[in-house]
Amino acid sequence: MTRPGYWYILIFFLLLSSFISFAGQPQRIDSLKKELEKAPETKKVELYNLLSKEVGNNEVKESENYARKALELAMALEDKKGLGDAYNSLGRVSNFNGDYSTAIDHYMKSVLYRQQISDTVGMANALSNIGVMYRKMNNFDKALDYYMQALALKEKLGRNGEVLNVLNNIGGLYYYQRNNVKAKEYFNRTLVLATELQDSNLIAATYNNLSLISDDKMEYDLALEQAATALEIRTKLNDMGGVAAALNNV
Repeated sequence: MTRPGYWYILIFFLLLSSFISFAGQPQRIDSLKKELEKAPETKKVELYNLLSKEVGNNEVKESENYARKALELAMALEDKKGLGDAYNSLGRVSNFNGDYSTAIDHYMKSVLYRQQISDTVGMANALSNIGVMYRKMNNFDKALDYYMQALALKEKLGRNGEVLNVLNNIGGLYYYQRNNVKAKEYFNRTLVLATELQDSNLIAATYNNLSLISDDKMEYDLALEQAATALEIRTKLNDMGGVAAALNNV
């Protein structure tokens, strides 16, 4: 086995505010639009933000229009929660457009407004999003800094499902930087928590990641054992893409 490029390692660089989510169901979008028609101004901010998210990356311009309507109305109403959500929506749109610097600016503003209303969950998500943007810009030191901030908040909140994703992201950053000691540490933490949460997909991905590190260390028997475990789990899940990736490491 040879060391793969970064994009071949099974790492879930997830944005917890769903900036890589699929577009919402048409029925859900239609329902929100109908609710918007009769909603008071104070409710419209929330609905605009929801529509921006539900429209998703299939209709980026429409998503942006809803986000900007949310921002304009939230400013007029001095609605700090609405402002935090609107800037988060705009950050998601900027990411869709590949404008990562602008996305960071929006997410930073989202953090600011959420901090003012003690929205720790929202702050943690926005910080994680900033980390993803810096990772996409290949600024790994800053990405790690924001992931660590997000991790600390999520651990404090006890949001273990989200902690799991951030741990995995951190492991991926260290792996890319060829710091296999730290990568292994965070992948092992990922594996422990994924096992506790019975997250089979991430258990398989983490075994695959660990097999790559073992291969780098020329621990070939261990690497094959880990890759085989990943393959077994993927096969049980009928995940053909994951099976192919696991076979690549066997």
